[in-house]
Amino acid sequence: MLARYLRHSCLWPLLLLCAGAQAKDAMALKHSELERLGVVAEAAAAASEITLRGLPGRVELSLGSNMAVTVPFAGRVLQVLVDEGEVVEKAATLAILSSKDYGTARAELLQQRVARDLARKQADRDATLLAEGIVSASRAEASRATLASAEAQLAGLEANLGGLQPDNNDGTGYRLTAPERGVVVSREISTSEAVEAMSVAFVLARDTRWRLTTRAPLGLASVLGEGARLDTGTVDAPVSGRGLRVDEATQTVTVRATLPENSGLAPGQRVALSLTVPAPAGALSVARTAIVRNAETSGVYVITPEPEGARVHWVAVKVLAEDAKRSVIEGDIEAGQQVVIRGTSALKALGSE
Repeated sequence: MLARYLRHSCLWPLLLLCAGAQAKDAMALKHSELERLGVVAEAAAAASEITLRGLPGRVELSLGSNMAVTVPFAGRVLQVLVDEGEVVEKAATLAILSSKDYGTARAELLQQRVARDLARKQADRDATLLAEGIVSASRAEASRATLASAEAQLAGLEANLGGLQPDNNDGTGYRLTAPERGVVVSREISTSEAVEAMSVAFVLARDTRWRLTTRAPLGLASVLGEGARLDTGTVDAPVSGRGLRVDEATQTVTVRATLPENSGLAPGQRVALSLTVPAPAGALSVARTAIVRNAETSGVYVITPEPEGARVHWVAVKVLAEDAKRSVIEGDIEAGQQVVIRGTSALKALGSE
């Protein structure tokens, strides 16, 4: 439709001059012609930073901050004493459980303590008798070996119980306690529930400085350092690192930030993030409508004023980032040069006739 209109307008002589020209070739247009095409331009501005909005993000536990409290013996939960979000001190009781396996292990431990005490008494007696010349050195050595074996077996049983504290008189109940001071991030058990040995009962965190994670375009990897930050809309956090593995399908890398304590966010929560990074030297900010996209390239129309109009030429650019209104680009353009923000479709049609 535009081409049909131009054939019957005063721009037809110009089309003859531009026939066969590529979009990148300069076109000399008069003021009246620019007005007919609806061309509006504005100056490209230097970009100090790049912001990507609406990135899907996730709140995660910080590495090294979380502690999983596991159930050492299969059994049944008698009582749960803490819930998610509570702060617990070291050695605080988290839950009380009952387990026949624990009862058996505890009975073996008590028996082995008796055996160790008897072996110690015998070793001390034989050492005394050896000094008096009543028993042989071999007998005293055998007593010491028996004591060492009893102590080793006792140490193994004590390690198996992991310092668990008994809770009832029948010997099957024990208390599950916090290994360190922390915040209860998740509770995985409930009262009266049957649990398997080594299943996770609670997850504790030493602090609430969770991690934010998202994915950013690979082209921004070089600027994901100092000055880069992630923003949830309520919390702003500096980027603390990025992944090295590239997702081949999306050509993105993982970006991480550490939230401040008590941010109000919770591990597992999904959030929409904005990623702001320092713009590379020479990057420019232009209206998004200035970007002209072809099959394989993107570019903008740059206008150079002339006495009777302007010279318009297409310049290929690399789009680094964009939102609903602005695009950040790199290309053979300088800050202050005028780029077309309206009328780009008409210029594209004109240059390709």
